[in-house]
Amino acid sequence: MLKSRFQGLLLLVMVLSMTGCMPALQASSGSAETLEVIELAKSALAAHLGIEADTITVLDLSATEFADSSLGVREPGQQYLQVVTPGYRVRLSAQGEVYVYHGSVKRVVRVPTDQDPPTPAITIEHVQVTPTHVVISGRSALPNGTPVCSWLEIDGQPAEWWPEDSAVKVKDGLWRLTMALGKDDTAHSLDTAARYALHAQQQDEPRIASQPFCFDLAGPQTPEPIDVTLLLPDCAHILDQVSVDIDGDRGMEVIVLAAFGGSPDRLGYDWLQLFVIEPDRAAEYAIVFQSDHLAGDRGEKLAVRDINGDGRLEVLSKESMGAGGETLYVLARLDGSFYFLRPHGGAFGGLDRFGDNAVRLDDLDGDGVDEILAHYGPDACQFDIYRWNGQDYVYVETRSVS
Repeated sequence: MLKSRFQGLLLLVMVLSMTGCMPALQASSGSAETLEVIELAKSALAAHLGIEADTITVLDLSATEFADSSLGVREPGQQYLQVVTPGYRVRLSAQGEVYVYHGSVKRVVRVPTDQDPPTPAITIEHVQVTPTHVVISGRSALPNGTPVCSWLEIDGQPAEWWPEDSAVKVKDGLWRLTMALGKDDTAHSLDTAARYALHAQQQDEPRIASQPFCFDLAGPQTPEPIDVTLLLPDCAHILDQVSVDIDGDRGMEVIVLAAFGGSPDRLGYDWLQLFVIEPDRAAEYAIVFQSDHLAGDRGEKLAVRDINGDGRLEVLSKESMGAGGETLYVLARLDGSFYFLRPHGGAFGGLDRFGDNAVRLDDLDGDGVDEILAHYGPDACQFDIYRWNGQDYVYVETRSVS
């Protein structure tokens, strides 16, 4: 009996995989029964919408119990057995919307929209425009791991430079995509007089798409720099500051690179520090992150990029070290905390920065994610390569400068 149930479950997984579905099945009953409920629900929705059943995606199926034989959907004038009825709740996606069916053996009913309204499978909820990037965030009823891509229209025409093949995966009902303004190192400035519309869809499945998200640049997308001098320690000299939504909460943070001490000619400072200030709090601004002293005596302008392809922006702070040194700090945010991405292994393992003599970013393997090349040694004659593994930048190999 156990072998038969295992074979049935294996058949269910194979069938769902061939239809392109990865449902979070929670039902504990026999797989033949769940297969029948799924097929009944798909057939019923196909008939309701007038489409082919194989165009419908199964999002998930869960076992449940209904108070009576109505399966939770009572119709006026009908009589139902007043007994607890075991059954299933099935969510299906079709034509960009999600539908719910209740079912039992050989019978399914569609849950009316006033009880469980169909929701778009993909929505765009927020768009942030910075001088170098567009950050798009939204929700999705599609399963975890489903790739979502986007495209941009300018005054009704597709933006040719927008990389439509870039995608990010849905995680816990959310997705966030960071797109550079331009390609091939050619920047594109958005026109304040133009109208823009962003679209999102399931990659390779244009029927599952969001409604357009329209916006313009008539109002400032990035706030003007605020006066943060009163929040910083005494004698702080601001080298650079940027406003960016680095934590995805739809409010701008202010990232400040400040210097302290040093000679009057400003050729070098005693120490540098990074500060993150929350200007979007209701009562007042507040410093929410303050770094230790950075390894450097001069700082370049801050850069904002998604260097590891995780859909979140990082702040890059490059510091000079003496006459010929250079190092890089990468500020990120995850799980409510700001922190520096750290190198793992190699010459810089255990530090919170990359490089002593020079540092650069380069996509060596062509996967769309930058590697970090951290130089060291006399005259920066060798460098360690760090590659993003989904969580950290990990040492790969050491090369010599030819």
